[in-house]
Amino acid sequence: MTARMTPFELMQKLVSFPTVSRDTNIPLIDWVAEYLESHGIASHRYIHPDQPKHALFAHAGPWEEGAVVLSGHTDVVPVDGQPWDSDPFTVVERDGRYYGRGCCDMKGFDALAIWALVEAHHAGVQRPLQIALSFDEEIGCTGAPPMIEAMQPVLPKGALVIVGEPSTMQAVTGHKGGTGFNTHVVGFEVHSSLLHTGVNAIMAGAKLIEWANEV
Repeated sequence: MTARMTPFELMQKLVSFPTVSRDTNIPLIDWVAEYLESHGIASHRYIHPDQPKHALFAHAGPWEEGAVVLSGHTDVVPVDGQPWDSDPFTVVERDGRYYGRGCCDMKGFDALAIWALVEAHHAGVQRPLQIALSFDEEIGCTGAPPMIEAMQPVLPKGALVIVGEPSTMQAVTGHKGGTGFNTHVVGFEVHSSLLHTGVNAIMAGAKLIEWANEV
């Protein structure tokens, strides 16, 4: 059996994988799966059909519904053109802070989630605990929905989810949402000498955009 790693050691390992959103996260997922397996925890994956990206989810404790789900993403934003004083994919400590791409958002939480799952498994918890590690959060949160769908027939249904996004260590129980609309504005074409008899779709659309901006 692999020795149990501390949360800090786990964070160091996770940060070492350069899982920038434009690149693959499979090496990180492979490592997490192997680490969990070494502690007797089976993991499952959602595999992106078109890109080299995987999501991972796992369960510890009684095989029943009602789990607490610890959910995080594995992708990070790019480091191109940023004035780093150290290797962004190596965790360093300066002045009581950890520096490394993703330490805060959100491989630090992912490390805690993995640690908690292993500890829960070895402790024989009475209430189940799950983790769910997604991809493509940084480019529109597109990786979580198919992962959630893939979890449904595989793991017992969870009761609540804790998402480890940075929130200044305050519990956030709600979040603003977003809604998108595909809007088509149709005008009526006329000769430039008869503008008053036509409709300029661009001008009408501009008014709609300005209204939405004010709202």
